[in-house]
Amino acid sequence: MESGTSRFLVACHLGFIVLAAVSCRDAVDPDARSTRLSPASPTQLTGTVGTPVADPPSVMVRDATGNAVAGVAVTFSVRSGGGVILPARVVSNSAGLARVAAWTLGTATGMNEIAATNASGDTVVFTADAVAGSPFLLEKVAGDGQIALPGTALGVRPRVRVSDIHGNPLSGVAITFVVEAGGGSVLGAVAISDVAGIAESGAWVLGSPGLQRMVARAGQLVSPPFTAKAVTPPLTCAPYGGLPMRTTFRSELTAGSCKGADGRSLEAYTIVVTEHNAYLFSVTSGDFDTHLELRDAGLIEVAKNDDRSTTTTNSQIKALLAPGTYTLVVSSSKLGATGSYDLSYQSVGTSVDRCEEVFIVRGITARGVVESWDCTISPDQWSDRFLIFLEAGSQVEILVQDFSYSGPGIEINGPGGGHATASAGANYLTKLTFSAPVDGYYTVQVGLVNEYGVEYEITVR
Repeated sequence: MESGTSRFLVACHLGFIVLAAVSCRDAVDPDARSTRLSPASPTQLTGTVGTPVADPPSVMVRDATGNAVAGVAVTFSVRSGGGVILPARVVSNSAGLARVAAWTLGTATGMNEIAATNASGDTVVFTADAVAGSPFLLEKVAGDGQIALPGTALGVRPRVRVSDIHGNPLSGVAITFVVEAGGGSVLGAVAISDVAGIAESGAWVLGSPGLQRMVARAGQLVSPPFTAKAVTPPLTCAPYGGLPMRTTFRSELTAGSCKGADGRSLEAYTIVVTEHNAYLFSVTSGDFDTHLELRDAGLIEVAKNDDRSTTTTNSQIKALLAPGTYTLVVSSSKLGATGSYDLSYQSVGTSVDRCEEVFIVRGITARGVVESWDCTISPDQWSDRFLIFLEAGSQVEILVQDFSYSGPGIEINGPGGGHATASAGANYLTKLTFSAPVDGYYTVQVGLVNEYGVEYEITVR
């Protein structure tokens, strides 16, 4: 028996009436497996990440003779780029056209690809090059928190990164570096971001002694401020060469020695520290009342001592130091004093015993143990004590990891009423963040628990 479709095709073939002839094109085999797809819109596009393309993809559904076919389902799927297609399944209309409502590209730059497929497996591929969006974020990358002499350029030039709302770097963006405080200048204040979104300022020459501040701008975007400090050197001449450890060095203060800001005779030595450890510096003299001072690479004071105890005029510094270059200064406590002295230093254990005076610096990580012979807080409460020099307005973060499950606390006290405490948090980690109200040495106590034998690791940032 002939099917209805066969009889209808015969009628079309015979050309009975004009109406029947017109209907023949609409009455082709509706089996989608025999249809073919072809693009009805551009297959290569360019768009902005995270946004719909301007011309949504569409395909034409045709039969084997090229006639448009309605009612055929076409599936649009994402092959790469992570975008979104709405809707993912489209049925061809009366003109044989299947068009998605929107193709939103992924949030990362690069190639996006989707495919339109029908039941026969016929496929049309559409690609779109997703480019970064408008500048959204300007962040610091390098060059913050440096110290140099007034009128000199910083060693590391400030750098920023510009990106869009999805974090994609933007190249070719003009970045302007502007000095806002300190009176310094930037040589080559405008820079163009590279392929990584990075722009580097010209040389930042510091102004008068004190705090310096600079920001980067890109249109309406402003970076967090870069800060630097211009400091006057504590010496009128360069330090001597490196001082070796475990060697006693004999020298002499004379009227021709270097002079400090107050006119005292002094001599300075370069100290190179290669590992996190405690170091003991000592100076003895039978001719004058000694004074020791230790400064970091930025010439900021980190430790000082006039007399080791009330019964001697000799001086000693114990400090937990991070790797780096330091300057050790030997002088007299009295103006005009001269004479010979012996100077030495050595590495020692990081333990803090009997509430001794121990200095710490930023960047240090060291182990310690709170024992019953350390600083006594109460008859059954003890702690280790450290001294750290902080400049007014500077912030320090102190982390203490407990390895004895005792939950030690941290307390900091200093001049000008500066005070803060922190108790143990999750995983026996105690964290204290503190902003110094004035310049000076602040006392940090670790422990504050009613037991001894507390093993911990302290990190100062």
